[in-house]
Amino acid sequence: MLTANATYCYVCNPPQTGGFEDFELRPKPNDTFLKVLCVLTIIGCAISLLSLPFSFAASAQFEELGYEYPVMLALLGGAVALIKLIGVIFMLMKKLTGLYIYTAGAVVSIFSSLYSAIVVDNPMGTGFAILGAVFGLFFVVLFLILYWLPVNRRVLS
Repeated sequence: MLTANATYCYVCNPPQTGGFEDFELRPKPNDTFLKVLCVLTIIGCAISLLSLPFSFAASAQFEELGYEYPVMLALLGGAVALIKLIGVIFMLMKKLTGLYIYTAGAVVSIFSSLYSAIVVDNPMGTGFAILGAVFGLFFVVLFLILYWLPVNRRVLS
């Protein structure tokens, strides 16, 4: 440890031009909250991707009954889950790009949910479809807000 008025280091001999405030160590930001969000998102994406074959089977049956767009929406749901998963993997590597990728997937998810609830003729009724979309959108918007909190943005570079 050098004295406050030291002009050089007595061990390695470089001149000491700055004060001690130049050498303060900043604490490492805590990334536990971000990791918990990422793990929860990975679980949700894995469930979505694993249920994709069942979604295709159900949507094919609905198309046979004359309903429009269910296979396209099932495919879009799988693509959104994959985009979110890629974003989360980047965020686990502390990359800010992952937040943008995840946000893009979440925005597509919001619009596809609203589209499928309002526009697409739903075999279970419009009220049930809107209720399901609102329930799903709650979590999408909640996770978007939580990912964009300053405590998480500080960890990403």
